[in-house]
Amino acid sequence: MKKTLLAAASTAALVIGMSAFGTAAMAQATMTVTNTGEVPIVELAISGTSVEDFGDNLLDEEIAPGDAVEVTFDVGDDCVQDVMATYEDGDTEEVYDVDLCEGGGFEVEDDDVDEEDPSEDEEEDEDDAEDEEEDEEEEDEEEDEEEEDDAEDEEEEEEEEEE
Repeated sequence: MKKTLLAAASTAALVIGMSAFGTAAMAQATMTVTNTGEVPIVELAISGTSVEDFGDNLLDEEIAPGDAVEVTFDVGDDCVQDVMATYEDGDTEEVYDVDLCEGGGFEVEDDDVDEEDPSEDEEEDEDDAEDEEEDEEEEDEEEDEEEEDDAEDEEEEEEEEEE
């Protein structure tokens, strides 16, 4: 998967080339991380796509602009991971659903705009569905109350007419 985020005027870019040792069943992968921007990268972390928090920092030292380092890490049974780079200025860039065993590479730019986590979209969809269901239940209850009130009003009117 190749993911490119558009850059703002002054950006620091992170280029990551990836290769796996063997097949997707292997538990380790290697990334070559090249800092093509102007701000040092101080942390690099990965997490499984269904995990909310990123793991530990994979870097032994920061990556200065123009430098590259190879990082080897465990991916477990799932090569598809989320990757987060943290820059010296505190900005972070996150790229989701990256197949680290696939090889190739992708580019992420320090543009102060993070990619949206697709799992958050699923959670929002579930929350929206729950909210809609609650709204429908409230509307049904209100309609039932209105119908009961209307029926009571009609009964009162009929009683008054009979008197």
